[in-house]
Amino acid sequence: MQVIEAAPYGGIVSVKATIAAVREDGPHWEVTDCDLIEFIVEVAPAFGCAVAFDQRE
Repeated sequence: MQVIEAAPYGGIVSVKATIAAVREDGPHWEVTDCDLIEFIVEVAPAFGCAVAFDQRE
């Protein structure tokens, strides 16, 4: 959530960076990448941000 909150209004939230941050903060969490992407897609627009689907780069 911190990655999304840190993005400026009208900015872009990177799926790749957000997933990496979650994995770093909680490597023991049993949440799939698909679940995280769904969360990002739902939350980022609430903060006025677009989503960059860059996880395969």
